[in-house]
Amino acid sequence: MVTNAYSYNGNLSDFTTAIQSRWDEGYDLVDVEYGNGTWFGVFQDTPSNSAYSYRSNLGDFTTAIQDRYNEGYDLVDVDYGNGTWFGVFQDKPGGNAYNYTSNLGDFTTAIQGSGKIKF
Repeated sequence: MVTNAYSYNGNLSDFTTAIQSRWDEGYDLVDVEYGNGTWFGVFQDTPSNSAYSYRSNLGDFTTAIQDRYNEGYDLVDVDYGNGTWFGVFQDKPGGNAYNYTSNLGDFTTAIQGSGKIKF
């Protein structure tokens, strides 16, 4: 049976400290959201390892994603809040990819062109 937990904080530094505390308790980070000035993380006691990266601009964030890929992690969640891009990674590679555009129409076209997602 999978057990879930959560942590939240309005300060990113304090939030990442809370992530480490949950890791020490045996939980893996599986989702992060930002809203109303609060970072919120969801954790599960699944048998894998999670990691995260965050950057203040998209270019640096995509470099951080590639760095995590090179370490054997897959990107499983992204959120943007308070001027920060935040990505969650898992160490069980599943061959995922990501895409980004500046508007929803271009994004829809891009992911439809991948042949993986149909609308």
